[in-house]
Amino acid sequence: MESISGERFSDYLNRHIFKPLGMNHTYSVSTTHQINGNEAIPPGHYSILGRSVSRSEPLWFIDGPAGIVSTAADMSKWMIAQYSGNLLPPALMNQFHSAGDASPYGMGWLADHDPSHGRTISHSGIFWTYKSEETVYLDEQMGIAVMFNSGLNAIVNYSEIIDGVAAMMRGEQPNISFLNDRNMSMIMMALILATLVWGAYASIRIRRKKKRLTIGMFILISVIRLIPVLILLSLPQLLTFIGGGRVLPWSGLWTTLSSPIIWLVVWSLVNLVHVACYYNVYARYVKNSQSMANNP
Repeated sequence: MESISGERFSDYLNRHIFKPLGMNHTYSVSTTHQINGNEAIPPGHYSILGRSVSRSEPLWFIDGPAGIVSTAADMSKWMIAQYSGNLLPPALMNQFHSAGDASPYGMGWLADHDPSHGRTISHSGIFWTYKSEETVYLDEQMGIAVMFNSGLNAIVNYSEIIDGVAAMMRGEQPNISFLNDRNMSMIMMALILATLVWGAYASIRIRRKKKRLTIGMFILISVIRLIPVLILLSLPQLLTFIGGGRVLPWSGLWTTLSSPIIWLVVWSLVNLVHVACYYNVYARYVKNSQSMANNP
């Protein structure tokens, strides 16, 4: 866009889209520092075991589509323009709303067709501490945009909120999934508690073991017990591989996976305690064997 127009991306958007549509409170920023330093923008949050924790967005470069700051009123003007004909001629608008040849993602929109509600276009934005979701139901001439001051989280389904709002606007009952943020947080807390209880019980049983424990058995048990520790230490590399090469720093992992990480830490610590208990059993066995050898 900048190469063809000869304008900066932000200037082009302002002159050709924001101003013509009356989006007077929408603008672009180039770094997250401009967001953190703006008192008009609510602080971002991340979720930890169901509790929202305030945090500044980590500093990174966001010039381009990721750096657009808007309001609910301005987003309504943008969505209305998708079916009012005020933005582009009909032929270009149809192309703008069409899916790509190889995937539903076309020219900035994820195009789909709902059997009950017709054509839809959607897009979302994501930071570590902020999130946005937008869906336009073209045939119903209805659009929904929600801006959240909470960010990427593995157990929060933001798109489900859009579906719930759409259902209420149609006079329908929203579908509330069992796997929502509250229930998933309760499941994670129960899993952490269960891991601690299991860890304490297993530690008692290990210390009471009277069977002989050879060095080979101790090494095998230790390797198996240290697998959670290995997963925890290599989590950034594992998720970078799963994510197709996108590097995730520990700060981002914490805001995205704080609850699972807490459970993984607890699981790792429990297994380290178990390794220490098994070592105690092995050392006791070696000591008893030496004592028996010295006193035939």
